[in-house]
Amino acid sequence: MVLVMNRKAEFVHIRTAAEIIGVNPQTIRRWEERGLINPLRDDLGHRIYKRSELKIMYYRCYGRSI
Repeated sequence: MVLVMNRKAEFVHIRTAAEIIGVNPQTIRRWEERGLINPLRDDLGHRIYKRSELKIMYYRCYGRSI
């Protein structure tokens, strides 16, 4: 059970991801189209992103940490 809870905290949906790093969800979709970030899919097929990967992507694009 702990593993499941940690996994949920580690991954977020696109809207939450966009809010965390301060970009539009469409920006994250463009990063995906360019192959810069690879989301997983939840049980319903929605994109989910690893928090650590988002932070790295933000740093690459904007040259600063979140």
